[in-house]
Amino acid sequence: MVCSRAISKKVCVIGAGPSGLVTAREMRREGHDVMVLEQNHDVGGQWLYDPEVEDEDPLGRTDFIKVHSSVYSSLRVASPREIMGFTDFPFVIRKDRDVVVVVGSSLSGQDISMELVDVAKKIHLSAKSSLTISQGLSKVISKYDNLHLHPQIESLHEDGKVLFNDGSWVIADTIIYCTGYSYSFPFLDTKGIVAIDDDRVGPLFEHTFPPSLAPSLSFVGIPRKYCDKYGDYIGFPHLEEWRKELCLSSLINAEINLETFRDIYHEDEEMLKKAYQSPHFTQSINWSRIP
Repeated sequence: MVCSRAISKKVCVIGAGPSGLVTAREMRREGHDVMVLEQNHDVGGQWLYDPEVEDEDPLGRTDFIKVHSSVYSSLRVASPREIMGFTDFPFVIRKDRDVVVVVGSSLSGQDISMELVDVAKKIHLSAKSSLTISQGLSKVISKYDNLHLHPQIESLHEDGKVLFNDGSWVIADTIIYCTGYSYSFPFLDTKGIVAIDDDRVGPLFEHTFPPSLAPSLSFVGIPRKYCDKYGDYIGFPHLEEWRKELCLSSLINAEINLETFRDIYHEDEEMLKKAYQSPHFTQSINWSRIP
């Protein structure tokens, strides 16, 4: 809904990722003069693939490593593509013989490990706890002879030796860190008004507005989770039920069938029909031709 106010302001949006682009578009629709600042060479944020790694210490001896946080080239998202499209833009092998250690057994660690089974000699997946290993991941590990599960890493050595907490060790050619990311705003000085504590940015009203600096400063895209009740305060529309159900179904299926859950939607056919009939999708589907 375009606001009827005639006051136009100059707005600076920092970051040309999905959140920044949507924010800039909506601000322009409201009649504001918008400038978008992006440190990279193109738009897309984390969805812009770039293998760049700066100031890397492969032995992990430094406290901080500058890593460009982007998707990896073989990424397949856990959520179905049908729930991730924007109104304007819906989602429409080299053989190595390396020994690879993958640090982290969550979504990206699982995904990359499965991509490597056909190209790497051996993959050693390091997990914080065996309690975090799903039935689906256990199936994958038991299926491939070159995929092995280990506890956390105790130390790294100059000769490529990776020592695990249980005393086992391997000589690795490559170490891939799938350990997530932390928020950092080195360009922003709020005099302590906005701080990062345990990866939580705050204080932020509605996870967006710092009370003493709003509306001149806003953080868009900070929440890790979305709940309809957040939108109720400001009249933001609820997520469609088919999005919620399809996402939950996908996550549940992934716990059991990690390799095939993205390709099997037999039980979710009705939800997929609703997805493709949504105004978020511009292409037309002839469902009568789908078995």
